[in-house]
Amino acid sequence: MLKRAKAVVFVFAVVLLVTVSLFGCKAAPSGPQEGVIKVGNVQDLTGPAAASGVPITQALEDFFKYVNEDLGGIRGHKVEFVVFDTRYDNDLAVTGFEKLVNQDKVSMIWVGSANHAVVCKPLGDRYQMPNMAPTEYAVLYPHTPDSYMFGIIPHYADMYRCSLTYIKEHWKKKDPPRIGIMGLDVAFSKSVVKPIKWMLQNELKWPIVAEEWMVMGATDVTSQVTNLKNAKCDYVLEPLTGAPQFIFQKTAKGAGLTDQSQLVDIFITTMLTFRRLDPVSSEGIMSHSPVALLQMKDKIPAMATIDAIHKKYRPDAPDLDWIRTAGYAGGFMYKKVLEETIDEYGYSGLTGPNIKRVMEHKMKNYDADGLAGPLPWSPEQHGGPRANILVKTAPDFQLEILREWQTMPPWPKEAENADFWRM
Repeated sequence: MLKRAKAVVFVFAVVLLVTVSLFGCKAAPSGPQEGVIKVGNVQDLTGPAAASGVPITQALEDFFKYVNEDLGGIRGHKVEFVVFDTRYDNDLAVTGFEKLVNQDKVSMIWVGSANHAVVCKPLGDRYQMPNMAPTEYAVLYPHTPDSYMFGIIPHYADMYRCSLTYIKEHWKKKDPPRIGIMGLDVAFSKSVVKPIKWMLQNELKWPIVAEEWMVMGATDVTSQVTNLKNAKCDYVLEPLTGAPQFIFQKTAKGAGLTDQSQLVDIFITTMLTFRRLDPVSSEGIMSHSPVALLQMKDKIPAMATIDAIHKKYRPDAPDLDWIRTAGYAGGFMYKKVLEETIDEYGYSGLTGPNIKRVMEHKMKNYDADGLAGPLPWSPEQHGGPRANILVKTAPDFQLEILREWQTMPPWPKEAENADFWRM
């Protein structure tokens, strides 16, 4: 059954890749003035993380189509979106980043995978190429004036810091909750587990009663699920992604772990494409959203705009969900940064240092037209938002909103050292 599940994920990713390739590889026509603005994307369109990489890429493609066709481009210049498939491979991420810089001559790059941030940050700094990524703090710290990488969403540990704060506020029992951890043996997951363990042990003083790990290529996690179940966890934190998360949650449901423990994932179960692979196993899971939800479009006008864009360009795709909204939020950020840079320096001034300066000094507290939490970009802190919408997956692919914009408590002074985040 697990092998079949893995095959479903792979086939699903390949089908979506075909869709991406039909749109993402075509160059937009030149603008009416001096030419196009090229923006790049190193992204996992195939491989174990494609389930999130593909819809984000599609959202960015659709947003730039809307910019080109409906808005006439950015300050009169059409946008060309250039995508490189990294297949969750850091070597390919390096190859793709260098191709986008040296051959495609892009102005900015979206680094799609947290796993690739560690190898792309030094390239961005070397080439003076502004880039945005779901960053690990071990990559960002220590902050330097020469950094060209900016965080586009909260670090995954920030997400858990929000959810654990929410759990603390609502915990009614005398004894503290029993916490289990299901980690993935890759850099991004390790950099989540370490600070969260620090928070549990030093601030909350909640017992970690089980800590399990799986590898990216795992097809059987029965022993890990059994150990978590035997530990009688109240909550199981799962910093997983892609196929591993699908396999873990399917096994957890089958073994009855979800009957006694509340699973808390990063974000993937809020993705409709993911949930439709196994609706039963992805129900009742607590999750996070660093961007607004479709249910909030009455409060946030931009949600109605991107819903219309999505329906126009992806009529046969799943309904809009948070992972696509994250892509659209990135598109809004790109547009704002590029507009501000052209306004100040002109089209010929779209250089790395100029774009970086705009991001640091003109994007402070920008919230992607209400799509995301505050983005405190500054020379000192290149991170993403520090607030999350907490949700729980409900029947019929709905989301129960537990808290809108749960504020994250500040990390301790120790967190300013990169070693705080490194395994």
